[in-house]
Amino acid sequence: MGYTSILTAFVAIFLLADRALAEDNPSSLLWYSAPASGFNSALPIGNGRIGAMIYGRIDQEIVNMNEDSIWSGGFTNRINPNAKAAFPRIRSKMDVGDLTAAGDDWLQNMTGVPTSPRRYQAACNLTIEVGHGSVQDYNRTLDVSTGLQYVKYTYNNMSFERRAVASTPANVVAFHYNGSQPGAINLTVALQRSQGNVSTTYDNGLILLRGAGTDDNMYTFTAGARVVNTGGTLTTNADSISIVNADSIVIYWDAETIYRYPNQASYESALKDRLNSAADQGFDEIYQQAVQDFQGFYSRATFSVGSSGEAVGVETYKRLQNLAASQNIDSDSELLTLMYNYGRYLLISSARPGTLSPNLQGIWNKDFDPPFGSKYTIDINLEMNSWLADINGLSESLTPLWDLLGLMRQRGQQVASDMYSASGSVCHHNTDLWGDCAPVDSGTQWTIWPMGNAWLMTHVIEHYRFTRNATFVTEVAGPLFNDAVAFYEDFCVLKDGYRTNYPSNSPENSYFIPSNDSVAGQQTGIDTTTQMDRALLWDLFTGFIELSNAVGSSNGVEDAQTFLSQLQEPIISPTTGRLLEWSQDFNETEPGHRHFSPLFGLHPGHQYSPLDNDTSIFNAANKLLQHRIDSGGGSEGWSRIWSSALFARAFNGDAAVTSAEVLLTTYTYSNLLSHTSNTFQIDANFGIVAALNEMFLQSHTDGIVHIGPALPTTRLANGSYTGWKSRGGFTVSAQWQDHHITGATISASVDGPLKVRIEGGRAFRVDGQSYGGAIQATAGSTYVVTF
Repeated sequence: MGYTSILTAFVAIFLLADRALAEDNPSSLLWYSAPASGFNSALPIGNGRIGAMIYGRIDQEIVNMNEDSIWSGGFTNRINPNAKAAFPRIRSKMDVGDLTAAGDDWLQNMTGVPTSPRRYQAACNLTIEVGHGSVQDYNRTLDVSTGLQYVKYTYNNMSFERRAVASTPANVVAFHYNGSQPGAINLTVALQRSQGNVSTTYDNGLILLRGAGTDDNMYTFTAGARVVNTGGTLTTNADSISIVNADSIVIYWDAETIYRYPNQASYESALKDRLNSAADQGFDEIYQQAVQDFQGFYSRATFSVGSSGEAVGVETYKRLQNLAASQNIDSDSELLTLMYNYGRYLLISSARPGTLSPNLQGIWNKDFDPPFGSKYTIDINLEMNSWLADINGLSESLTPLWDLLGLMRQRGQQVASDMYSASGSVCHHNTDLWGDCAPVDSGTQWTIWPMGNAWLMTHVIEHYRFTRNATFVTEVAGPLFNDAVAFYEDFCVLKDGYRTNYPSNSPENSYFIPSNDSVAGQQTGIDTTTQMDRALLWDLFTGFIELSNAVGSSNGVEDAQTFLSQLQEPIISPTTGRLLEWSQDFNETEPGHRHFSPLFGLHPGHQYSPLDNDTSIFNAANKLLQHRIDSGGGSEGWSRIWSSALFARAFNGDAAVTSAEVLLTTYTYSNLLSHTSNTFQIDANFGIVAALNEMFLQSHTDGIVHIGPALPTTRLANGSYTGWKSRGGFTVSAQWQDHHITGATISASVDGPLKVRIEGGRAFRVDGQSYGGAIQATAGSTYVVTF
């Protein structure tokens, strides 16, 4: 047999191996037979701080590079100087029903100046001239269980292979190119950026691109690439580095900004040291360390809903198409498992201690003016980014959120004082890497909302509920809660015996002004104590009392209890029987609005539940949920998956699965990233993990570990999960067959009561004994549930 025949057979074997790999790993592998056509089909890798979107192109490879602190500029104080004087005047207008004038006054005199905070921006493009034309047997994959991005194809009877990984231990992104024959690799490498005061130098295998935020030349950064060749010749050009006839080439990339360093010299020194260290280690060692580090997080939890059989033998985008055709997740149940694993992969890859919290696009962005600034929107999106962390054993990924909340606390103190003459701390519906808490944009439906900080406090109290970490309470949660509570005690005045929160809104909805107010018939979002306001305040003040009790503190508890007694209960509309969204039974402008704000008390809050003795509030909330869906709600990626979590909390597993299916078939790109308004937004990728958690494990009601609360009755008949966390400090694993739980284990990390519920209240045994009530669990013990 000749050399060419041997090579052809060799390549054919590897192609079969690629397909077999995809078929053997359908729950963890994204697989494509062509390069990415654009950002929304490229594949993301990241180490928490830095990230790359890899296209896998064969002529000129493009990789969009990111570093989490490259934004458009440094902090600027945007507090409107007219706000303090305008605030009481606006309240007076609202008191007499002059709602249009009140809204106009607010937007003219209280909106931030400028209206938007800083934007997240691309670092640069890594361009790699490969020079290959027509190729055969192309395969492109991302293994979400390891973080390895892989490309392989045949060109001129040679096999070419690329590997890329983002390493947290080495703190670099590394790209490895090699071929099946010596001297087969020829590349031209450059870093490019079109905006932001850019200068680039090329020197002996090192590329340094210096730039700045497009709004602030003083906010500087440097991106660097170290190119290392084995064999061949490296030549430095004026605008690139060329390597010819190499056996293999590795490119190491990193970037640093003035955000974490006092000056350019210090961050460039750290950058160069890191790139040199990576080059000394070599790709294989960096890859092995990166995978070991990554799997230390990834392996903590699992989820399975059975095998998809032959459905997995096609590319990932075709799996989405096939699901859309079948409209039944059972046709490819492992696609749902892949989304669960992908969501965890993206969180591990975009949030680590010491990094910034994932923004609207995680850390992956190719633009200088991305949609919505790719900042932190805190009337649902940043919150959804965080829902999956604790329950899936990824609590470390919340560390950046605690850091951000600490910044927001400081900025929010000035906003509270200078806008509202109030103590404590406040934030509106958006923020940025600086914790900017001034109002954002200019619309009564979103800008006039002083509740962003209150919502974020739910993550603080929930983290304590999952971990029972008293040190976290004293060092992190306590100071944050103290300032949040202090603000609303000042801001929420007593009117007609109730604490009244105004001006506010119900994000991001609006209504028609009624005939008895002005200007009748016009649309507005401004209102007084909406249902979401009441639910958030209830959650905040009950959480404050719970945290205080956890550390034996009585400071402020009596005042918090008084505040709660003055908070109006949820209201049911007498005309519709639905939970009332607004302060009155207004005529809504958009019955199918994308936000489910008035249902916060169902999810992610816990103010009411189908397990309540009196289910009237829950029933009204459930009716509102169905009304919104029936009217076209759930019309964005994050919105649709929020509805899935809400249905799960309502114990409606079939509707929860349907919403997850709609996310996959309507709001998911071919690279499995979710989208909103036809643009990538990462929240639903995180949200689907949390929604699946809610279907199969809940623990928010009265401390009950509820296993199988929303098992679907028409799909996903069989499945299992391991390593899921519940509130109270427990770790839960469970299995189900034919739509019923067949067994579970519950391990305790702390001493305390263990209350268990199975499905709708099935009888069961714990350690062989019939369960009759709470068990006093001991740390380190595991309890076995059987039937």
